[in-house]
Amino acid sequence: MAIATPEQVHRYPRRFRIIFESLCAALVLIAMIYWGRAILQLAWDLWGRSLPKSLRVAPLIKAIQWLDNSGQRPEMRHFTDLLPAWLWLAGALLTTLYIRNFFPTVRTSGRGMLVEWSNSWAPVAWENVIGVRVTEDLAGERFVLLLQTDRKSLSGWHRFYSFLYRLSFRRGVIITSSISEFMPLIQTILRELEQVARQTGRAPVGLDERAASPFFQLLLSPAGFFSRRSKADKEYELQATEAARSARPGMVTTLMATYPRRIRSLLTGLAAVFAIWGILRTISILRRWIGSAFPATRDLAIFQLDPLPAYVSTWWVPIAAVLVLVLLLPLLIVIRNILPNVESRPQGLAVRFFNRWLLVPWGEITAVKSTELSEDNNVVLIQTTNRPLTIWHRASSLLFDGSHDRGVLLTSALSTFEPLMQQIVLEVSRGQRNVEREEGILNEDAPAWLLRLLFKPSEAISRLVAATRRDPETASLKYSRLIQSATPMIWLAALPTLMLLVDLLINSGLVPSLQRIISAVIFFVFCFLEWPLAAGLAQLLEGNLEDDAHRSRPFYLYPTVQLPRLLVMAGALVLLLLGVPLLPSLLWLAAAGWSFLLTAGLWDELYGWGSTKLLGMGAVPAVYQLLTFLAWISLT
Repeated sequence: MAIATPEQVHRYPRRFRIIFESLCAALVLIAMIYWGRAILQLAWDLWGRSLPKSLRVAPLIKAIQWLDNSGQRPEMRHFTDLLPAWLWLAGALLTTLYIRNFFPTVRTSGRGMLVEWSNSWAPVAWENVIGVRVTEDLAGERFVLLLQTDRKSLSGWHRFYSFLYRLSFRRGVIITSSISEFMPLIQTILRELEQVARQTGRAPVGLDERAASPFFQLLLSPAGFFSRRSKADKEYELQATEAARSARPGMVTTLMATYPRRIRSLLTGLAAVFAIWGILRTISILRRWIGSAFPATRDLAIFQLDPLPAYVSTWWVPIAAVLVLVLLLPLLIVIRNILPNVESRPQGLAVRFFNRWLLVPWGEITAVKSTELSEDNNVVLIQTTNRPLTIWHRASSLLFDGSHDRGVLLTSALSTFEPLMQQIVLEVSRGQRNVEREEGILNEDAPAWLLRLLFKPSEAISRLVAATRRDPETASLKYSRLIQSATPMIWLAALPTLMLLVDLLINSGLVPSLQRIISAVIFFVFCFLEWPLAAGLAQLLEGNLEDDAHRSRPFYLYPTVQLPRLLVMAGALVLLLLGVPLLPSLLWLAAAGWSFLLTAGLWDELYGWGSTKLLGMGAVPAVYQLLTFLAWISLT
C-alpha cells in the first residue's frame, strides 16, 4: 500500500520578496510619473498654451514650467505622441509581472504542485511534467532548476521562463536553491516523477544536468562561466595532453585551443548588439538633423520629425552622431577579441584577431602572469613586445593588472588549457636565460586585483591588506607611491566626467565651449576628491594615530579596492551613449552601493572597527557619490 505524500510548502526568504517588490514598485512609480507627465504635456500643448498669462497664477508657475519645459522638448500635437509613454508603462507592468512572480511559493503533494502566480495558484499535475533541467555554479553550492510542463498546466505567460532559461518556448517555472528545503523539494519531484513513470509505463523524466542555462551560469558564477570548459572537449584534451608530453624544447607540437560556444556566443552577440544599437542611434540623430537642416526633405515621411530645439547648433549634430560610433568602436573591438582562440606553433603563439591570425614569436613574449581565482579557475596574461599584437590588445593588460603592454588573456575554459600552458612555459623558460631582468618572465601569483575583487572580494581585500602591511614603503606617505596609487582613482573620476560630456555634447547636442570644458574639469576634480576625503576621515577616526602606517595605508589601499566600480560605470557610460534612459542612473546608484560594501570590507580588514563605526565610514564614499550624481543631474 503506497503512502500518500504529505503536503509541503516551500517559500523564499522574506528579504528576497521585499527587495524585488520594492524594485517593482519603484519601476511602476517611475513609469506612471513619466506617463502622467506626458498626458499633462499633451493637454498643455493642445489647450494650455492658449490661456492668457493673467491666469497663470504664481503658485502654478513651477508646475507650468515643469510641464512646459519650453525649448527642451518637441511640441506634442496628436494623441499618437503618447505612444512612447504608453510603451514604457506597458513594459514596466510586464517586467513587474515577471519579476514579482520570479520567486513563487511552491506547494507539493501526491497529486502535483501548486505554483504561486499573481496572488493565485497555478496547478501542475505530476503527469504533465515533461522536463526537469538544472544549472549549478562552479562550486556546486547554488542551483537553478527549470520544471517544464505540457500545455495542460501553467499558463502561456510561463513560456517566458523557459525562454529565459535556454531559449525554449515550453511552459515552465524556475526554482532556485534559495527556496526553503530545496533538496527535499528536488527529491520529492524526482520521486513523484518516477512513480508516474511506473504507473504509465513511459520513460521517466529525470534530472537533466546537460541542458544547463548559459544565462544562469553567468549569474550564479561569473568566474565559472569564463573558466569552466565544455564537456565535449575532454576527448580532444586527452589527445592534446599526449601530444604535449611528447614535445621537447624547440620542438613544439601544433595545438589548437578554443573557447566553449557559450563564451564565443556571448562576446560575439554582445558586440553585435552594441554595433547595431550604435548604428541605429546614429541614424536616429542624423534623421532629425537632415529634417531640420534641409527643408526640402521634410516632405519625406522618414524625415518628418520634430525640429531641433533652438539651443542646438545644426552644424554640431552630425559631428555628435559620428562621435557615437567613434566612442563605441574601441569597445566593440575589445569585447569581440578579449578572449581569442589561440594556437601554439613551432614558430610561436598564434592569436586569433577577427578573421586572421597574429603570430607572436616565442622570443617576443616578455611576461607570463597567472592568477588562480579558485581551484578550477585560472586566468593567464601573456604579455609581448609592441610588435606582434595590435594596440587593442593593451586592454587585456589593463583589465588584468592595470599595465599598458600588449597582451592576451587566457582562461581555464580553453579546450586545451593545461597542455597549452605547458608548451608556453616550456618555450618561455627555454628562452628566459637570455633575458636580463631581475623578476624573470614567469609570475605564477600575479595580483590581478580587479579580477580578484570582482570574483572574490573578501579574499582579495585580505590579500591586498596583507601585501601592503608586508611592504615597508607603505609605512609612510611617499609622493611616488601616491602617484602610483592614484591611477585607479583617475579612471574612477574620468568615467563620470565622460558621462557628463556625452550627455551634454551628444544627447543634448550642445556645442563644446570653454565654459563647459571648465565645468567638466571642476566636476572631475570633485569626483577625484572622494579619495582623500574617504582615506583622510579613516585616518582621523583611527585611534592609533601614533603609528605612521595607520595614517598612510588608507591612501594606498582605497583606490585599488574601488576598482570593481570601473566596470559598472563603464556600462553606465555605454548605455548613456546609446541613449538608454534611466538605466545609467540606476547603474550609478548601484556602483555607489557596491562602494559601500567594498569600503566597509577594507576598514574591517585594516582596522577591525565595530559595526556602528564600520557602517558610518563605509557609507562615506556612497554618500559622496550620491552628491556627485546629484551634481551630474544639475549640470545636465
